[in-house]
Amino acid sequence: MSLFYGWIIVGAGVVVTCIGLGAMLSLSVFLQPMSAAMGWSRTGISMAALINWLCMGVGSFFWGALSDRLGTRVVVLVGGVLVGAGMVTASQAATLGQFQILFGVVVGFAAAVATRSTAGGRSSLSARTEGACSCRCFSMIAVGEAPVNGTCPTSIS
Repeated sequence: MSLFYGWIIVGAGVVVTCIGLGAMLSLSVFLQPMSAAMGWSRTGISMAALINWLCMGVGSFFWGALSDRLGTRVVVLVGGVLVGAGMVTASQAATLGQFQILFGVVVGFAAAVATRSTAGGRSSLSARTEGACSCRCFSMIAVGEAPVNGTCPTSIS
């Protein structure tokens, strides 16, 4: 029995989503060490997370419209490159303001593409299997996020 190609697309979408959202949610793990190492307040670093979530909300509209015009594959590729570039540049930020712009705006806006990756995978399936796929996609996203956001019993405490 061969594996239906739609499930491969769904798997790739889940991986992209876990990486994009994992990058966003990892800030809570590194909050205290970053504050100590850089001399920034935890409030200022947390503000970057707030900006990140707000930009993700705005970016979802942008990526959705772009996905309708160009297709999910192009959108996920561009968004993935932007998430990577944003994380690399945010890691080199010298000031809190630079970090808030790079991590908050760039990574947040780019990570919004994660919602498009699972939507694109679901659209490659038939109506008969789309509901099951949605359930599996979002449960795998939760499994991918659990060690990062502290809901997993084996997470770093």
